[in-house]
Amino acid sequence: MNPGLREHLETLRQQDKLLVVDREVDLRYASAIIAQSDKAVVFTRPKGYEPQVLVGGLFGDRLRTGLAYGSSYDQAWRRIRQAQDNPIEPVIVDDAPAWEVVVEGDDVDLSALPVPILASQDGAPYISAAITGSVDPDRGHNWGVYRYQLLNRNTMAIDLTTRNNMFNYLQRAYAEGRPFGVTVNIGNHPYEFLAAGMDLPSGVDEMAAAGGLHEEPVALVPAATFEPGPGGTSPRAIANSEYILEGEFLPGGWIHDEGRFGEFHGLMGSMHKNPALRIHRIARRRDAHLYTLQMAYEVNYMYIPITTRAAYKALANAGIEAVDINVTMGGCTAFHVIASIKKFPGAGKNAILALMNVGIVKHVVVTDPDIDVFDPEEVEWAIATRVQVEKDVVIVPGMGRAKPLDPVLPPGMDPLLITRLGIDATMPEGIPEARYQRIQYAHLDEIELDDLLGGGAPFVSGAEGAETLEATELSGEVEGYLQANQPRYYMEVVDQFAKYPHRMVVQAMGVLYDQGRLARDEEGRYLLAGK
Repeated sequence: MNPGLREHLETLRQQDKLLVVDREVDLRYASAIIAQSDKAVVFTRPKGYEPQVLVGGLFGDRLRTGLAYGSSYDQAWRRIRQAQDNPIEPVIVDDAPAWEVVVEGDDVDLSALPVPILASQDGAPYISAAITGSVDPDRGHNWGVYRYQLLNRNTMAIDLTTRNNMFNYLQRAYAEGRPFGVTVNIGNHPYEFLAAGMDLPSGVDEMAAAGGLHEEPVALVPAATFEPGPGGTSPRAIANSEYILEGEFLPGGWIHDEGRFGEFHGLMGSMHKNPALRIHRIARRRDAHLYTLQMAYEVNYMYIPITTRAAYKALANAGIEAVDINVTMGGCTAFHVIASIKKFPGAGKNAILALMNVGIVKHVVVTDPDIDVFDPEEVEWAIATRVQVEKDVVIVPGMGRAKPLDPVLPPGMDPLLITRLGIDATMPEGIPEARYQRIQYAHLDEIELDDLLGGGAPFVSGAEGAETLEATELSGEVEGYLQANQPRYYMEVVDQFAKYPHRMVVQAMGVLYDQGRLARDEEGRYLLAGK
């Protein structure tokens, strides 16, 4: 069976990124401890829940998130591309480690799970890191990451306001008057978690992408409490989960109060009307490890590579070569994209439109390869020096795929439409390249300040006992040099005659100027007049 959460915790331990807390800890303090730790945290003795274990902080920084992707953080998006381009279909097995302890029917009690309250204003304890497995008779299996608010001993409200695949599956089931059952998988290897969060087309099994990350099939088990539905299908569960919950959505649809909850954008979300799930079966390992996802920084670290991969793909599909892409932390993992591209006429605007169609991206900046898209000052400088507002700012009102949790959207807005903004900060076409030639300080790459302070290499023109000439005599040598090597920048002339004092070369150039012997090209380089 493919590795699970426990194997990943061992990877974190080997990298000294795991804090094991063996003291008894009340769950009301767990969130504060996870937020302060620079490592993932394992609470081995959550008060009142032993032998169950609480885990947090798997994606708490770049290093931890890179380990979750099996790569460095900067290369994580390439791992996603690898998984999506080389999926491995899951396999069905007949047993799961989570079936060690099973409660069903009236014995189901969600309060027996070590589920903490994360933010002070949260509406209840939340299972914040659950992978939900669902199935549609025509479109097949779907997996997504959802949060669940505990309502009572056997009922949870799901946040299902984004019109994604599972939203459509459930809405269709309600319309057809048939039950809709799902599995809720908790405590999984990050590969399953990451794959379930990918924005894949309907009908594409996210666990095949997880198999691509594992480089082996993900083992699944059929749900135990559901008869096969239309088309012979029934929900599946991830065999190596720590917990497998099975339940069915209650009638009525989006009628249950859900929220508030600290959201991915770092703000407290509002109350929503959402569906509720009645749990019929809880299966778990005897010492099951429940992973809780800490909003908002863990979500941002985790999903930035996913959005980055989608942005590279969108540009490639538009025939544009991306040099670098920065999906920013300040952009809440998916609202802002800054991309540098290889420019051709019209490429800037085309890149903006392509990136506007990535997920829920709202604001796009596109610039040239010489700009470091990970340096905010560089990006700001590109906008300041390369943008004419009337030509280079693209505003597209009424584009769809907004996220209901976006705080700028009016409550109850339907359909969800939002305006997208793009800034083309590439060098304008038709402008001389010389206007965008960066300042290069003379000899910056050759001279070290420490040499001066330490009395090292000489800091004078020419060696000791430098040659001297009258300015008129030297001007003849300078004229001969320019005749053979024009055009040249002033500094190149000075360097050519470094055996003479700097002032003498400047005087020689002045003699040529007085004689009308000097001319300049468009870039300000010197050549002989009439040549």
